Amino acid sequence: DYCYEASDAELDAFADQQLLFGNGVRVRFGPRQYAYELRSGVWCLGVFDNEHNGAVIGASNMRNHEVIFDRVQRRVAFVRSDCAAMHELRHESVLDGGYSLGGCTIPPSAPTPPPPKPPPQPPPP
Repeated sequence: DYCYEASDAELDAFADQQLLFGNGVRVRFGPRQYAYELRSGVWCLGVFDNEHNGAVIGASNMRNHEVIFDRVQRRVAFVRSDCAAMHELRHESVLDGGYSLGGCTIPPSAPTPPPPKPPPQPPPP
């Protein structure tokens, strides 16, 4: 992974990037989309060279977009969306019956229960 220590201001100063598709369509991504926060103050690049012919874009690039994969027509669409509003049911998906919550920061609805206690150890011989 290509990861860097960066403050919010430093990250926001990174240039926007874009994907240029063969039909001339351009999809722009800001630094908070093409990078993901590994831990506080450490940001990693979310686009990877696949070492063959192209690149792999990660889930970080899909945040706040509904990504539509049309396998029949061999197309992909990136539709801007507010995933937090979708999660809170204030915004519906652009897809009929579809939804996309990937990349949303969702607070847990209930606290996670503690792990079960290990079984007691037998007394030493």
